[in-house]
Amino acid sequence: MNGPSNRMIPVFPRSGASRRLLCVLIAGVAIVEPQPMRASAADARAQGGNGRRGVMAVEAAAPIVVDGALDEQVWRDAEPAADFVQAEPHEGEPATEATEVRVAFDRDALYIGVVCRDGAAQSAIVNDIRKDFIAGEQDSFEVILDTFADRRNGFVFVVNPAGAKSDAQIANEGRDVNASWDAVWSVATRRDASGWSAEIRIPFKTLRFERGPNREWGVNFSRRIRRKNEIDYWSPVPRAYNLYRASLAGTLGGLPDASRGNNLRIKPWIAVDSTRASGGAAFDNGRHVGADVKYGVTPSLTLDVTAKPDFATSRANRGWATTGFSRRKRRCCCSSAGASG
Repeated sequence: MNGPSNRMIPVFPRSGASRRLLCVLIAGVAIVEPQPMRASAADARAQGGNGRRGVMAVEAAAPIVVDGALDEQVWRDAEPAADFVQAEPHEGEPATEATEVRVAFDRDALYIGVVCRDGAAQSAIVNDIRKDFIAGEQDSFEVILDTFADRRNGFVFVVNPAGAKSDAQIANEGRDVNASWDAVWSVATRRDASGWSAEIRIPFKTLRFERGPNREWGVNFSRRIRRKNEIDYWSPVPRAYNLYRASLAGTLGGLPDASRGNNLRIKPWIAVDSTRASGGAAFDNGRHVGADVKYGVTPSLTLDVTAKPDFATSRANRGWATTGFSRRKRRCCCSSAGASG
C-alpha cells in the first residue's frame, strides 16, 4: 500500500472561471463589510427613559428678571440642551452655529433661556417686529411644548433676535394649526458680538396640562439661521417635516406639580363711532361695549363666552365681496380653535 501522500492540495480552483467567481465573492465581502459609523450630533448626551433626548427643568431659588441677559444663578445651574442637528441644508449634520437652551420654573411660570451663538452676529436677519411675524423669513428660535405628552398636540412659541413674538396651537402633528391663538407670555432679547440671547416666560395658566408629580412633557427646540438657509433642531427632525411633528420631540422633565390657578380672563372693549348722512349737518354718535370671557373649566376644556362681539377687529376675507365676516376670522370664535388639548 502506498503511504500517505505529501502532495499539497491547491487552495484556489484551477479553472479560470472558478477563480474569477471566487475573486468576485471576496471583493463583494470586502465591499459590504460594515464600516464604523461616524458619531453625529444626533447622539444625545442625555437620554430619557424612552430613548428620546431629555432636558431637565430647574427650580429658580430667586426671581428671574426677563431681560434677555441670562445672568441669574438658575441659568448657571441648569444643564443645557445643546448639540443641535441640521434639517436643512445638510440633513443630519451638526449645526454650524452653537445653540444652548435651558429651562427653569418658579411657582407661576416656566422660563426658557436661549443662547444663539453666531460667528457673524451682525449678519443675523430681522425684517419684522410685528406680533405673529413669519419665522421663515428671518433668524428665529422656536419651542414646542407637548404638555399632555400625547405626541400629537402642542403649543408653539417663536421669537426673533429683535424680540418679536409669535405663537400658535397645533393639533394632529401640525395638520391643524390655530395661528389666531394669542397666549399671555413675555420675552426679552439681547444681541452682542457673539450672537443673541432670549429669555421667555410662559405662565402656567397660559398652558393646559394635567397636574401630578414627576410629570413629563414633550419638548423640542428649533433655530433658523436665515442667511445660511439653515434649520436646526435639538431633537432631530427630517427635512420633510417641521417642529410641529410632536412625535419626534424630546422630553422635558423635572417639572413641578404646578397649578394653572384660576384661569379666568376678561377682555372688555368699547367702540365709538360718528356718522353723518350725505348733505346733513348733524353727526349721529354711537357707542358700543362688550367683552370676551375665557375660563378654564378643566385642563382640557375651556369655556369661551362673548357678549356683543367686536367685528371691527376681525380680518376681512381677501378677494371676496361680502356683507359679513367669516366665523373663522372672529377673535371670539378662533382663539382656542384647532387644539383639543
